[in-house]
Amino acid sequence: MSTPKKGTDLSDVTCNRCGRVHREVSRETAEAQVENYNKHLRGLEPKDRKKWPEKPAEVSDYESCDGCGAFYLDFRDAKPGDCPVGATLGAIISRTE
Repeated sequence: MSTPKKGTDLSDVTCNRCGRVHREVSRETAEAQVENYNKHLRGLEPKDRKKWPEKPAEVSDYESCDGCGAFYLDFRDAKPGDCPVGATLGAIISRTE
C-alpha cells in the first residue's frame, strides 16, 4: 500500500476506533462528488430511481467513518497491512481541512 503525501486527495487513513481504511479527499472534492451524485439522481426516471437510496448525498456523509461513525479528525495515516488488497475504500474529508 502506498501512502501518498498527507492532505492530498490520495492519502489513505485508518480510523482509530474501528480500523477501517478510507481515502482522504478535500472538502472541495467531496462537494463536487455530492453535486454530481445528486444531479445524477435528479435525472433518473422514477422507475430507475427505485434502485438508488432515497436520501440525497451530503458533504456531511464524508465527515465520519463508514464503519463506526468516528469523526474524520479521529484517523491516522494508514500503514501497510491496515487494508486487504482489493478492498473498496470509502472517501473521507482530509484531516487538514
